[in-house]
Amino acid sequence: MFCVNCGKTVPSDAQFCINCGSSVPDAARQTAPLTAAAGGSSWSSEPLTTAGGPEYGAVGSTAQPQVGLTPQTTISVNSNLMPLPSGNDPALLDRLPQWNWGAFLLTPLWAAFHRLWLIAVISFFFGGFCWPVVNIVAGLIGNKEAWKARPFSSYEEFQEVQRKWMIGGLVVTVGSIALFFGLFMLIMLAGATSSN
Repeated sequence: MFCVNCGKTVPSDAQFCINCGSSVPDAARQTAPLTAAAGGSSWSSEPLTTAGGPEYGAVGSTAQPQVGLTPQTTISVNSNLMPLPSGNDPALLDRLPQWNWGAFLLTPLWAAFHRLWLIAVISFFFGGFCWPVVNIVAGLIGNKEAWKARPFSSYEEFQEVQRKWMIGGLVVTVGSIALFFGLFMLIMLAGATSSN
């Protein structure tokens, strides 16, 4: 027979456990002893935390809990938050930066990459009419919408991807400005040359 409190073996006629001193119920003394299928392991009432949830008794034991032992339910953290379509952790939405430079500078490409098709279509077809409103809106809501729409393995990976988009956007923007002023200067020089 086993103690329902500590799981140690006690004599079948004992009224108290010789290990922990707990009282042995009459029902337990009348019940056939429960033993493990291998190694003679016994079950205790102390839950052991494992990857799959709380387990009872010795590790590797195949025995069942004794009468009167009930498993405890583990409530997961943030269980009250709605899951995101991307599968990313919804609790991290509040940690995301408020502004996304990649979404602002390269709106249609950035939105398509992050599966934000509505923003991509609006910015591609109507961006010329609504610029810079669409870009500003994308910059403001970009981080949260991207976290909801596209899966990332970690928060750090998300930050790294957004950093690369920011660098790409800055390179394209600076390059475009330099090209524009270069063409402008060439046109001005060509005009000055032809007037002479």
